[in-house]
Amino acid sequence: YNGDFLDAMATFSYMARLYREEPEIRSLARLWQARCYTALGWTTDAERTLALVNRSESNKRKGLYDKTTADIALLKDRPEEAIAPLKQAVKYEKDARTRVRLRFLLGQLQRETGNNAEAKRSFGKVVSAAPPFPIEVAARLNLIDIEATGNAPSAIRKLHAMQHKGRYKTVVDRVSYTKGLLHLNANDTTKAIEAFTYGMEHSTDKKHAYALNAITLAELYLAKNDFIKAAETLDQGIAALERTYPRYEELSRLSKNLDNLALNLRSVKEQDSYARTRAFAHHRFRHYSIQKATTRGATHAADGRAARTLPSL
Repeated sequence: YNGDFLDAMATFSYMARLYREEPEIRSLARLWQARCYTALGWTTDAERTLALVNRSESNKRKGLYDKTTADIALLKDRPEEAIAPLKQAVKYEKDARTRVRLRFLLGQLQRETGNNAEAKRSFGKVVSAAPPFPIEVAARLNLIDIEATGNAPSAIRKLHAMQHKGRYKTVVDRVSYTKGLLHLNANDTTKAIEAFTYGMEHSTDKKHAYALNAITLAELYLAKNDFIKAAETLDQGIAALERTYPRYEELSRLSKNLDNLALNLRSVKEQDSYARTRAFAHHRFRHYSIQKATTRGATHAADGRAARTLPSL
């Protein structure tokens, strides 16, 4: 249905009624109807429809049932309730790529709920499954981030190695951003600035990760009262940032204010530089005039002494 969940939901509802005497088809139709509701964000309707399905009744569709249960928990912002059904969904999922994606989501939820040991296990399985490159990178970065909670120097060394490995050239901005955050956690602002700057300078696509490096770097410059650098860097970040980013409006307002402040500061600096140049030129001219006058006076005095000692003719 090409994303037309309303039409799809209506069709599955009709099928559930049409095949009400055939439990397997009826349950499958209701499961997909519930999934349409979750895609639309209609939590109550999804719960009501799923309640009509007996999990054991749909033996071949247990994975679909568990995925729908997890989706409903996430819609209700209850990640801890989504973990158990998601584990079951991974267990019953036959498609390798979908299984990897589900396991990655499981790792994220485990991290979010504070279970780093389980999250490490989930992300490790994702990496060992030879997933698509973007998922592999995200899983590795999560693993390194988890490691950093107990051994930050080791995690930073691994990120440094990734920064300079050709395989990760296209995601070096993401790697650098993670590295910069670890330096910030260690209160090493200088190293953090170096990491975020490296991420900006070596970004290949200048999109989301590039923007995150720029925004964080601008905030660090702002904290150091370097308003001109903060304005320049934030402008670059805003240009690469999606308008759907949660802080987009806030950062846009900050960028405009910083641009005005930077403009005034540049004007003051230029005026100050002009005044200093004039003062220096005046000082040099005055010094030259005094020096020249002194030299001229000494010459006149010498000429006078010479005139007094000339023999009379």
